[in-house]
Amino acid sequence: MRFIATIGKHHKDIGKYSEEVFVDYVNSFPELNAIVASYSRDDVFKHGLGTEILALSKSGKKNLTFCGPDMTAMNKSYEDILQQRKEDPDFVTRKNILEMMDTTIWAYLSAYWTSPEKVNSDVSDSIFSARRLMISSFVPEVDDKIWAPSIKHITENIKKQKDYRNSIILVDVQNKFYIEKKLEEH
Repeated sequence: MRFIATIGKHHKDIGKYSEEVFVDYVNSFPELNAIVASYSRDDVFKHGLGTEILALSKSGKKNLTFCGPDMTAMNKSYEDILQQRKEDPDFVTRKNILEMMDTTIWAYLSAYWTSPEKVNSDVSDSIFSARRLMISSFVPEVDDKIWAPSIKHITENIKKQKDYRNSIILVDVQNKFYIEKKLEEH
């Protein structure tokens, strides 16, 4: 298995990992099959998410299989959780801290990510692992209702694929470490 991170809308902000660089990077590897673990088929082809996957699809060099969650529904669930607690001042403070942390992380990474190898590095995995711990302590219902079921769904779907161990796994950079770890356990 080869894991390659997708960064969604941030491909537009990170010149050294633009959609074009991402497509060229993925296509540079010999595996013919790529499993999309970051989006569902509908996310990419109906809802306009995952434009990097759409660009890869148009290149025609990899056979794509979709094993990702319905990100459109997950984003709605996330917003619903935030709305339920919008009157809680303690929650609003924690949410603001998370937003500041995300701004800092992405600003740092936009300078650090000078190659696809750096995007797909242990440094990136460590940053997003720490971010995940912060989110789970600040907003545990996001982990319980959205994130943990999503990771389980993705890994189960990947394991159902006939030759997943000889495929490229395209996974959201924020989940790469966890999905890689889960799949390597089996």
